Amino acid sequence: MASTDTDLVEVPKYAHVYVDQVIGEYEAVRNAIPNLPVNELAQQIIDKYRSGTSLTWGEMYALEWLLVNFQSDEKRRALVPFLKARLAVLSGTGGQHLPAFDLAKSDSASVLAYVESLLREINRLLAVTA
Repeated sequence: MASTDTDLVEVPKYAHVYVDQVIGEYEAVRNAIPNLPVNELAQQIIDKYRSGTSLTWGEMYALEWLLVNFQSDEKRRALVPFLKARLAVLSGTGGQHLPAFDLAKSDSASVLAYVESLLREINRLLAVTA
């Protein structure tokens, strides 16, 4: 049985509002940090989308990953409940089988790793269910 490479699955047109939101957040965070150099990969993804070419879920994950890496630890911590809720809806678990994670006892590196893993799984589910 052939497998689907989720990095190559295009983001459907109905999800373009989501793409616009992620790009807007990325640009807002990036512009809020003085002297931050332009990330070439992010700019390529944004330019590709704005040229009218479809993005893939893999590219969306890359852009969201870059966004999360620019954000402060506080913003990442605030993002966790929303990502967990989105993952629960996409996986149909209602939150019952999501990995436990204690934000209060976790250091910045652990929070970043957890957020990245949630994003990766969310984008994988979006790609295979689109």
